[in-house]
Amino acid sequence: MKTFLAVLLLAPLAALRADDLPAPPCLDSLDAVRSHVRIGAEIFLDPGYTQDEIRKHFAKMKETGLTVARMFILWDHVEHKPGEWRFDLYDQAYAAAAANGISVLTTLCPEDPPGWARLTPFYHHKLVLNTPALREHAAEYLRRVVTRYKDHPAQGPWSLANEPAGLPEKFDAPTLRQFGEWLRQKHGSVERVNARWFRPIESFEKVGFGPEFTSGGWTDFAALVDWKCFRVQQQTDQLAWVRDQVRLYDPKHLTHANPSSLANNMPAGGADLWSEKQVLDFAGTTMHASWQFAHYQPADTELGMAFITDLLRSGSGTAPWWVTELQSGMSLYGTRPFCPTGGELTRWMWESIGAGAKGVVFWCWHPRRFGREGGEWGLVNADASPTPRSEAAARVTRALAGPAAFLHHAEPLPARVAILYDRQALVLGAIDERSPKDGDRVMLSLLGCHRALCERQIPVNFINEDELRRGAADRYAVLYLPHVYAMDDATTAAVRRYVAGGGTVWADGPVAWKDSDGKVRPEIPGGLTDVFGVKVGDFQPVSEPFRLTPEDKQAGDTMRLSVTLCGADVLARDAAGQVVATRHRHGKGTAIFFGTALTLGYHRHPDPQAGEWIAAPARPHARGMSVSATTRAPRLFFRGMSCPDGLVAILSNPGAECRARVAFRDAAEDIEDVLSGRRFKAAARNGASEIEVTVPAGGVVMLRAAARR
Repeated sequence: MKTFLAVLLLAPLAALRADDLPAPPCLDSLDAVRSHVRIGAEIFLDPGYTQDEIRKHFAKMKETGLTVARMFILWDHVEHKPGEWRFDLYDQAYAAAAANGISVLTTLCPEDPPGWARLTPFYHHKLVLNTPALREHAAEYLRRVVTRYKDHPAQGPWSLANEPAGLPEKFDAPTLRQFGEWLRQKHGSVERVNARWFRPIESFEKVGFGPEFTSGGWTDFAALVDWKCFRVQQQTDQLAWVRDQVRLYDPKHLTHANPSSLANNMPAGGADLWSEKQVLDFAGTTMHASWQFAHYQPADTELGMAFITDLLRSGSGTAPWWVTELQSGMSLYGTRPFCPTGGELTRWMWESIGAGAKGVVFWCWHPRRFGREGGEWGLVNADASPTPRSEAAARVTRALAGPAAFLHHAEPLPARVAILYDRQALVLGAIDERSPKDGDRVMLSLLGCHRALCERQIPVNFINEDELRRGAADRYAVLYLPHVYAMDDATTAAVRRYVAGGGTVWADGPVAWKDSDGKVRPEIPGGLTDVFGVKVGDFQPVSEPFRLTPEDKQAGDTMRLSVTLCGADVLARDAAGQVVATRHRHGKGTAIFFGTALTLGYHRHPDPQAGEWIAAPARPHARGMSVSATTRAPRLFFRGMSCPDGLVAILSNPGAECRARVAFRDAAEDIEDVLSGRRFKAAARNGASEIEVTVPAGGVVMLRAAARR
């Protein structure tokens, strides 16, 4: 194998044929997923496809270097009439996949019953499987599919659902029975529920709850928080039920799903990445520039992708993860009509791999033939002929087989900075928002905090409040609390322990103002005044961005907080001399506070000074990493990785040509741009090997530095 790879390293990428590419290991274990970066595509089949067409498409997939075919097995296709099961279409696809060395990622669709059942107007309506009749019918579909293909040589992981981002909101009797059982598990007794809720419940078997609880300004916060948290668990429980049905017949193959909407407020919509990951062997997600980035401007799409991949990596823990859907072609009717260029696809692939993805699967291989998305999404043309996008994908697959093969065994460098993904604040924020124009302040603050760090080439992870309480923040030098206005007492205690133990916490806005049920604390920062060394008095709502200090132009947003010093040092004052930012020593650590919604404002209108204030405590830790990058360009995406024999820096540039300085610690002075073959002689500075490199407009530079021997 080593000799084979050595030959590949010397071969021009264009000369590599599909048969020259090494076959990845079978997708039958997490180690196999972890050991190889795979590129694939969804092949969406309708019953009109002929065997010759299917064979042609899979042969072209192999020719492009793809090794994964994601495939929906639509229930209506295999049981078009009651009790008549036909798998001819999918049998042909599985056979073609096996013949071309392609693994099938099978998307199961038990929540989408066939048309004759008259339960939905079409597929993709995602029923809640919470009645015996629905479950019995869905279980039979799962049994038929899994037993048919579990021993097939092309079978890969089972995807338990497509884009599980919250089930439809129902208030029917089966759902309320589920809700009652959830309340029993959480609270233990009816009396405890009634001590919280405005309208008492009669019993766990008879819970009164409906749409009147979820709309209008005057709502029962405690009941609505319970309902939203239940909906998250309801989605996770349905995934777990599908998983258990699959494992009745196939305990061997891995389970997967691609929760979507990671750049939106998932908990408010009824889903949570960390919760779903407990069900799955490994997770993925969806990234479509056409419709998934409503909180970003079109020019900021890659910022959104960076947020999603950082969040997915964080929520996956030690498990590998994939980008399970990446837009590969034109979408004419999405929120934003769009078709990516070959250069954009190239950047998206390398950025995802640099973030740690072990798989990138396009949506779709060829344009949809039928229905709402007919003619859209193709990586290739309808007749499987190549496009500039498929040619770009082929160049990446050949690089991964040749000069960039080391990436199969590369991992992102451990971040030294974390952002708290506080689900309590996200849920409560969705209840508190009174007007659509307000936006989702908590979510936008998360995006703004990540944006400030990402734009300054500072690697970052996310942790949730459960992990914070278990001490996960101790792995990080800096912990950010962007607009975390709701925290329970255990979470505030964890913040206190983290700072006292030597960590730096950065926060803005009304920190811990409320608990997780919306109960207001008597002071801000709630329960943490001695940690931050300040006390907040009045709120002054502000309707437009404003100048916070003489140093910025419009860093302030939404509110001015009146700050009284209780031992903290002043970092910044406004033009009238009022305190707007502080630093305080507590125990062995430091707490930094800004008296406005700074991160929210930075996402809405990125003021450079605001970005510097956000990034300041993290910069020294980023520069001390094994690989670091700095630039004066307004935006350059940086990913640092380690591989068995060295260090890697991937620089992706959606903007104009720019220069960057890259530093490798404990690495040889001879550094190569893997994609161009150019070599650099580094200068030794401050214990690191440094180079300056030009990153072309719209291009990617992949630098590899061998470890010192």
